[in-house]
Amino acid sequence: MLKLKLLSVVTFAGLLLALAGCRGMVTPPEDPTLTVMTYNIYVGTEVAGIFTISDPALLPAEIDKMYANIVATDFPSRAAAIAKSVAETQPHLIGLQEVSVVRHAGAVFSYREVLMGAFAAAGLNYEVVAEVQNVDIQLGTSAVTDFDLILARDDVEVARPTSANYTAFLPLQLPGAGSLKVLRGYAAVDATVAGTTYRVVNTHLETTLDVLPGTLQATQGIRVAQVMELVAGLSAETLPVILLGDFNTPAPDGPAYRHLLDSGYEDVWQADSEGSGNTCCQDADLKNEESDLGKRIDLIFTKGVSLREGAAIRAATVGDKAADKTPGGLWPSDHAGVVAHLPVE
Repeated sequence: MLKLKLLSVVTFAGLLLALAGCRGMVTPPEDPTLTVMTYNIYVGTEVAGIFTISDPALLPAEIDKMYANIVATDFPSRAAAIAKSVAETQPHLIGLQEVSVVRHAGAVFSYREVLMGAFAAAGLNYEVVAEVQNVDIQLGTSAVTDFDLILARDDVEVARPTSANYTAFLPLQLPGAGSLKVLRGYAAVDATVAGTTYRVVNTHLETTLDVLPGTLQATQGIRVAQVMELVAGLSAETLPVILLGDFNTPAPDGPAYRHLLDSGYEDVWQADSEGSGNTCCQDADLKNEESDLGKRIDLIFTKGVSLREGAAIRAATVGDKAADKTPGGLWPSDHAGVVAHLPVE
């Protein structure tokens, strides 16, 4: 497990840049439809401001401001809204991104614990069955660890959990703090539904530099390198693959998106799916009245999955309707989730 230790509070901004064995056999459901979901749950603050400061002495105050934004975007209430979408769609498997642990000025906040508590309160029975740790930064009383998780419903048999970090990563230079590696990776697990076993994979490709002027090309190159590693890592897989994630590469023309299609992966989104499919991004404070989602970057791909002849994939975005907002008027995340019902053989 990677652990990166730094001595300055400046590097707490690293958080804000990005965050099991077999279970017993269960009776397969009669319905052979496989339902999967991907959802970036959002750490709760924007990070671009950290790069506009040239004086390192001003950075601790900026980091305090970012942490205040995390508190203000109220993940406990957002977790309940996410749990509501899960309860309504009942996915067998869920890929989650930005599931962080934040420590700041003596406070410890675990997005995983809060979300799983919200699931339990909603009567949902899910378990974390695979995870990848992307960034681990510790400095004095401030720290962050960022994870991507795969959750499985309790009637899904799972085995062979694995994870890996990409060798392609974003190197950052923060004022007064030197270099920082922003690691990304993927988690994978075998999941058996209705008698068929799938290899389920969840990832979160790089995005950080997209918020800065003149850096899009460099970020695209990192994403393509990461997706090439992912495709290579799955090239010998004999099971049908379900690939979930926040790919940060827009359909239909993003370079990393095109590489996945060229490698034989099929985007499950259909022209007759519910909604536009746009998944990013709401305002950083999540208070925008109307949805600002304008691009489709949260995606579900399949490879080698056999579908019933004549049956249609049903796919929809979740968490992007006014009715999905929290009682305090916040969107559940700056991303929409995506759920797909696959009519498998």
